[in-house]
Amino acid sequence: MLIEDRVGRLAEIAESGGPADSVLRDAIRRALQEAVAEERKRAKLASVVAMSEVDAVRYRVISELASDWVYAARVDEFGMLKLEWVTSGFTAITGYDEEEVNERGGYTDILHRDDAAKPFAADGPLRTGDPATIEYRVITRNGDERWLRDYACPELDGTGERVVRLFGAVKDITEEVLAQEALKHAKQSLERRVGFEEARFRAVLDQAGEAIFMLDPGTYQFIDVNETACRMLGYSRDELLHMGIRDIEVEVPDWTIPGRLGTLRARGISTESFHRRKDGSTLPVEIAVSLRRYVGTDYLLAVTREITERKQMEVQLAQADRLASVGVLAAGVAHEINNPLVYILNNVSFALSELPAEFQEVRDALREARSGAERVRDIVKDLKTFARSDEKMGPVDVREVLDASIKVAQNEIRFRARLVRQYDDNVPIVEANARLGQVFLNLLMNAAHSIREGDPDNNAVTVRVFESRGRVGVSVADTGSGIEADKVKKIFDPFFTTKPVGMGTGLGLSICRNIVKELGGEIEVKSEVGQGSVFTLWLPAAELSLVAVSRASTVPPPELAHALRILVVDDDAFVARAIRRLLRSKHDVTLATGGAQALELIAKNEYDVVFSDVMMPGMTGMELHQHVLATRPSLADRFIFITGGPFTPEARELFDLVKNPCIQKPFTPADLARVLELASQARNGSLESPTGVAF
Repeated sequence: MLIEDRVGRLAEIAESGGPADSVLRDAIRRALQEAVAEERKRAKLASVVAMSEVDAVRYRVISELASDWVYAARVDEFGMLKLEWVTSGFTAITGYDEEEVNERGGYTDILHRDDAAKPFAADGPLRTGDPATIEYRVITRNGDERWLRDYACPELDGTGERVVRLFGAVKDITEEVLAQEALKHAKQSLERRVGFEEARFRAVLDQAGEAIFMLDPGTYQFIDVNETACRMLGYSRDELLHMGIRDIEVEVPDWTIPGRLGTLRARGISTESFHRRKDGSTLPVEIAVSLRRYVGTDYLLAVTREITERKQMEVQLAQADRLASVGVLAAGVAHEINNPLVYILNNVSFALSELPAEFQEVRDALREARSGAERVRDIVKDLKTFARSDEKMGPVDVREVLDASIKVAQNEIRFRARLVRQYDDNVPIVEANARLGQVFLNLLMNAAHSIREGDPDNNAVTVRVFESRGRVGVSVADTGSGIEADKVKKIFDPFFTTKPVGMGTGLGLSICRNIVKELGGEIEVKSEVGQGSVFTLWLPAAELSLVAVSRASTVPPPELAHALRILVVDDDAFVARAIRRLLRSKHDVTLATGGAQALELIAKNEYDVVFSDVMMPGMTGMELHQHVLATRPSLADRFIFITGGPFTPEARELFDLVKNPCIQKPFTPADLARVLELASQARNGSLESPTGVAF
C-alpha cells in the first residue's frame, strides 16, 4: 500500500471516533502529512544516492547553480572539446549553435586567443581532472567580446586517469568585469587623492624612456611632465610647467587645431615633428597624443620619442639609394662613352702617325681633336670614381680622389672663390673606399656655400694634402662667413645646420664624420666668424706603396722583338678594328665580335695573346675565360681583359682570383704596347700584371 493510501485510511479511522476526537484527528492528520513530506524527501535523496557519482555531480551542477547556459562537451581523439549538447542560452549570447562551433574546431575555437589555453592549463580541469572555475572571454558572431565564468566539472574514463567529458554551467559576467574595472579605476582615483598614487605615478613616469607630457586640452599648457622630458629639452620641471606645447614645437602641431579633440578622444593621433631645446637646437621626434579622462576631467597625454638616429639612418639610406642610382647612370654613361673614345683616340693617333709632315694644318687639327677626346676621357674617369658603389677598401691616393671631387664641385666654387691646391710630394696612400670622395665633395660644397657669389678674386678655397706623424691630412679652408663659437661644438650633430631653411638637412657633416670614423680617421674644425673655417681630415697612412701604373703610359713603350699572334674579342667592331689598326704592322691580329666566335677560332688556331672585352652580350669575357681555362689553361693565363666601366660584383670576384692584366678604356697605343711587352716576356708562361692593379 502506498504511503498516501495509508495516511488516508488512518484519517478515516480517526474521523469515525466522533466530534470529541476532532482535536486528535487534526493532530494525527498533521503528523501524517509531516511523515509524508519526510518520506518523499527521503525517497528523493535515495534516488540521488542511487545515481552514479558522475550523474550526481551533473545533477548538482544543473540544479543548484544559477547559470546562463549549461553544456556537455566530449574530448575527442585530437584533444579538442566538441559540444554534445548545450542549452539555448549559448546561442542567445554567442550567436552560434553547437554544430557551427564543432565545425569550427570545437568550443575553444570561439574563445579569445589569449584565453583558449585556459581549460588545458596545468591547473585546469582537463589536466587535473578536478572541478574548477574558469574565467575566460569568447568572441561572439558579431565580433563582441564577452567575459564568462565557467563552473566546469570533468568526467574521467574507466581508469580514472583521462578526462573524456566536461560538464559546465556558464554565467555571463561581462557586466561584472566591467563593474570591477570601474571599481578598480575608482580605487585608483581614491589612491591619487590620498597621495599614494601620485607618488607611484611619479616614480613610473620618471623612469619611462619616452618624454611624457600631460596638457590642458583647452590651453595646451603643460600640467605635468616627466624627468625624461626635462632631460630631452634641457628645461627644469618648473620651467616646463609654465610653458605649453607651442613653446617647444618648431611648427604649430596639427592636433592643436580646433575640432581635433574628437579624433584625439576616439583613437588618438601619432605623428612626427621637431621639438626645440632650451639652447635653440632642434630634434626630430615621434609623438603620440590622446585625450584621456581622469576623475571626471579631460587631459591631453602626449608621449614623445626622439628619433634622431632613425631619421639619420633614413637619410643615409635615401642618400645611398641616390648615390647608387647616380652610380648606375654614371657607369652606363662611362661605358658608352669609353667605347667610341677608344677608336676616336687611337684612330686619330694612327692618322697622325700615317699623315705626311707637309699636311701640317691637318695634323694640327687632329692634335686638337685628340686633346678634346683626352679631356672627355678625363671627365669620364672622374665619373667612374663616383660610380663605384661597392664598399671594398683598397689603396687610394687622396690627391686623385680630391681632384675628382674638385672637378664636380668646381661650378659651385668658380663664381665665389679661387681654388688653391697645396699638395705635398710623396704623400702616403691610405686605405679607403669610394665614400671618401663623398666626404671631400661635401666639405668643398660647404666651403663654397659659406662664400657669397660675385667676388671670386678676393676669396679662396684652399685644399691642402700633407703628412704628419704617420697620418695623411687633408684640409679644406675657406674665407667665408665662419661659424659662431657656440655652434662649432655642435657642427657634427645630426640635423644641426648653419644654412638657411631649405638649403640643407643638417646631416652632411654628421654622415662625413661617420664615414671618416669607419675609415679609421677623424675630422676636426676651426672657425672664426668673419674669417672663415678650416675642416681637417686625418686618415692613417697605409703600409702599401702605390705603383702609378696609370701614369706609366707617358713612358715610351719598348719595341717588341717578336711578332705575336693576337686574338681581339670585342662586340664593338670599331673598337676591335682600332686595336687591329694599331697592331697589325708588327703583329698578326684576328678579330672576333663575340665569345662564341672566339671559341671557334681558338679551337682551330694558336694564339699568343687574347684581348677580351669584359662585358659583352651573349657570352661575357669572364665566361669566355672560364671556357678557355677548362680546355686551354695555358692560353687562359695569357688573356688581357678590356673594360669600359666599373666592375660588376661578378667581374670583381673574378679579378680577385686571377692575375691577368686589365686595361681600362679608353687606352692609348702606349698602353697596348706596354701590355704586349708583358705578353712577349710571358710567351712561354702565364701573363701576370706585376703591380696587381689594372692599367
